[in-house]
Amino acid sequence: MDHNPVTHIHSNQPGTRSVAIACQGGGSHTAFTAGLLTGVLPHLSRRGYRVIALSGSSGGAICALLAWGALVQHGRGNNLSSELQSLRDFWRASAARTPWERAWNDWVIALRCLQLNGTVPELRTSPYAPTTEAFEDLLTRTAPRPEFFDLRRLLEDHAPEHLLGQTIVEPRLLVSAVDVLSGRFKLFDSSVGEITVNALLASCALPSLYQAQRVNGAIYWDGLFSQNPPVHDLVSVPKGQVKPDEIWLVRINPRERNHEPRSASEIEDRRNELGASISLHQELRFIDRVNQWLKDGTLRSAEHKPITVRELEMDHEISAGLGYSSKLNRSPRLLDRLFEHGIDRAHRFVERLPSVIPAEESGQPALRHS
Repeated sequence: MDHNPVTHIHSNQPGTRSVAIACQGGGSHTAFTAGLLTGVLPHLSRRGYRVIALSGSSGGAICALLAWGALVQHGRGNNLSSELQSLRDFWRASAARTPWERAWNDWVIALRCLQLNGTVPELRTSPYAPTTEAFEDLLTRTAPRPEFFDLRRLLEDHAPEHLLGQTIVEPRLLVSAVDVLSGRFKLFDSSVGEITVNALLASCALPSLYQAQRVNGAIYWDGLFSQNPPVHDLVSVPKGQVKPDEIWLVRINPRERNHEPRSASEIEDRRNELGASISLHQELRFIDRVNQWLKDGTLRSAEHKPITVRELEMDHEISAGLGYSSKLNRSPRLLDRLFEHGIDRAHRFVERLPSVIPAEESGQPALRHS
C-alpha cells in the first residue's frame, strides 16, 4: 500500500464552478446533514459543479469525513452513490436499535429534559472521575453492542481507513477542534495528512461527556468551541490550491426563532444555538465584506474573487420541534426522519440550483453568481 500519496485533481475547469461544503455540528441533528450530502452530491457534476473541499465540526465533521471518503473513491473510479452509503450506514449503526439501547436512550433523554425544566437537579461530574470511568467501562463491556457507547469503534468501523493519514489535497477536508491549554483553534487538514480517527474524536470531544482527546502531544475539545464549522479557511487556501466559487453551509442551529424563549429548556436551547454559531457569523460577515469591496472597487486583487454563499437548513416546522436535548437522542425514528428530511431538502435544493452552462457550448463566459 502506498503511504501518504497526494491526490490533486485540477478543478479550475472551464464551465464549472468549484464548491466547498461546510457542515455545522449538532449531535444527532447532523443525521440531517448525512441525508443532505447523500442527496446532493450525486447530482452536481451534471449541473457543472465540483466539490473541492469539505469542512466540519463534531457531528458535522463525521458527515464531512464520510462524504469526503466517498468523493475521493469516486475520483478513483468508484460509484459515488454506492460510496455514499457509508453515511446512512454510520447513522443506522449509531442508533439505539436493541431493546436495551432504546431503554437507555429513553432514560437519558427523559432525565435531560427533567434537568432542563428544573424538575430534577443537574448533578455535574467529571468524565475524568474514577466512578465515571468505571461506569463507562462497565457499559461498554456489558452492552449488547459495545460500539453504541464507544465512538472510536463506530468511527473505526465506518471511516475510510485506507484514506486516513494520507495527504489528499483535493478534495480537501478540514476538521475543527480547540486546543484546551492554549485556546487556539485547530484545523486538522487532509492536505497535510492530518485526518485520523483521533482527529475526529478531538472534534467530537464535548467536555461534559468526554475526556479531552490527545493528538500529537496536544489536547483538544469539541470543534463546537472553535469554528462551527470552518468557513474562512475554505477561502484562505494554501498557494497553488483552488479557491471555491461557492461555499455551501449546512446549518444545524436555526438562525431565527418565532417566539421569545421563556422556559428553562427554551432558554437553554436558544443559548446553545447562538453560542455555537458565534464564530460562524463572524466568518460569514468577513466573506460578505470582501464581496462588497470587490463589487464597489474598494478591493482590486487577482487573489480575491466574489464567493457565493448558499445555506441549507431544515424546514422550520421540523427544526422548531427539536430541543437541545434531542441532540443526544439516538432514537432510530428521529435519526431516520432527519436523514430522510435531508434527502428531501437536497432534492429541492438541486432543483433550484442554477445550471452552469459550459463556455464551449454557449460561446459565453461561464456563469458567475456573486
